[in-house]
Amino acid sequence: MKKILLITTLSLFCISGCQTDNQTKNITSKMTSTDSYQLTETKWQLTQFNGEKIKQNNPQAELPYIILQSKERKVVGLAGCNRFFGSYQSTKNELHFSNFGMTMMACYDLPIEEYKFIEALEKTDNYTKQGSQLTVKQGSKPLAVFQAVAK
Repeated sequence: MKKILLITTLSLFCISGCQTDNQTKNITSKMTSTDSYQLTETKWQLTQFNGEKIKQNNPQAELPYIILQSKERKVVGLAGCNRFFGSYQSTKNELHFSNFGMTMMACYDLPIEEYKFIEALEKTDNYTKQGSQLTVKQGSKPLAVFQAVAK
């Protein structure tokens, strides 16, 4: 009789523990599925610049992108042909870029003018992020829109 009671009690604990674990997984997946891309450590590919959609002139070339590296507070990316790096500061919805450096390769047939892209990043003072879309702004004016790229 004691063995049956012990087995029944242990079975109930196991069943209730599994249900709690599944419920936790469901809640966690719901939270992360709506906003799974973080501002930092995500590759943000440029989709709009100064209100215009980016057109890929050369299908073999990579589109401009940024990656914010939280540990070093650095931004790195590609401006079209040349790679760049700089610093950033972020609090809540504020975002500021500074101290840019860039390689100086001669490039043709780019989707945007690289120096204008860097200037827009330097003007950025805030951002909005909805799911996989990041918009950097100056005041209420959108400067550039990025799409998260899955790793």
